[in-house]
Amino acid sequence: MKHPTDELIGIAYGYYPRGVAYEDPRYRNTDEHRRLVAERKRAADQRGPWRALLKRLRAQFPGNEVHDRVAYCPAEFLHSAYSCVIDLPSVSGEHQHGITFLLSFLAPCYTVYAERFVFESELKPAGPSPPSDTTDIFIHDTCYVVPAHWVTPELGAAVEEHQRLGAIQNPLIADILAKIEEQPRTRREIGFDLSPDEQPYAAWLAREVEINFGYECTPPVVGKIIVPDVETGGPLFGEATLYDCLISDI
Repeated sequence: MKHPTDELIGIAYGYYPRGVAYEDPRYRNTDEHRRLVAERKRAADQRGPWRALLKRLRAQFPGNEVHDRVAYCPAEFLHSAYSCVIDLPSVSGEHQHGITFLLSFLAPCYTVYAERFVFESELKPAGPSPPSDTTDIFIHDTCYVVPAHWVTPELGAAVEEHQRLGAIQNPLIADILAKIEEQPRTRREIGFDLSPDEQPYAAWLAREVEINFGYECTPPVVGKIIVPDVETGGPLFGEATLYDCLISDI
């Protein structure tokens, strides 16, 4: 690897305070957390190269929908990477099938993996899978993947108002949350061993990112290495991995 494991761990320590629990009031006053917040704001303000990459991706694969998961994501909701999903055809029993691509804005690394949302066996619907035309919306501090036709301009305005003003009572938001709750339960499955129909997307992304950004793919054998004495807001001490710190919670 161009970027040794020790170097990546050192980068992680630059953004997550060692030995301070995430719920500790001191956490947000550490130099590391302030540095992370500053990087999130910078990444939110400087999305031009990311958007240009996605434009080239859409031109390369015009038959596939590409969802920018951070298109409207406020800086405070960014974790540590830009993220997109390339839709692939779903088979019976799948709600959604795609390639997820994550490009870190904290370290010179990225990762690509297959992602499927599979209906739980007891709730598996008969017949073909629903259409995979989806979009992402943020409500409270959660990202929901919902059918695109659910997101009307009125709902979009309500969600933007919610993000700007905080918790507000809005019947459109209450209605969308109720519809989400009524959906059949699915199980998320991810895999780094890509099938032949998935590999062309990963290969194209690898060439683009390594040529234009100088980044290197972080494989699971590296990404799953534990950074033992930090917390990221999810995993506790002894659980946080390089993926958690520098790319995303995979």
